Amino acid sequence: MVKYIVKRILISLLILFGVSVILYFLIRLMPVNYIENQYYAAHGQTAVSQEALDALLKQYNLHDSSFFGICKGYFDWLWKFMQGD
Repeated sequence: MVKYIVKRILISLLILFGVSVILYFLIRLMPVNYIENQYYAAHGQTAVSQEALDALLKQYNLHDSSFFGICKGYFDWLWKFMQGD
């Protein structure tokens, strides 16, 4: 019985990992960037400085949209999640 429970827990952890990877990649590959939309809505289209927007994107690790940047962002997010942040 213990073997069955351990097996089910390991399978559920694997499924949770897979779902989190899929969701993270789908969210990051969306054509709309939430941070930019909120920044433009709060400050207006004309008053936006690109340096401030870039600093905000870098703060949230959203500045690199390449495949390796997205992978790095996922593992940074996963590490912070494991630490409880």
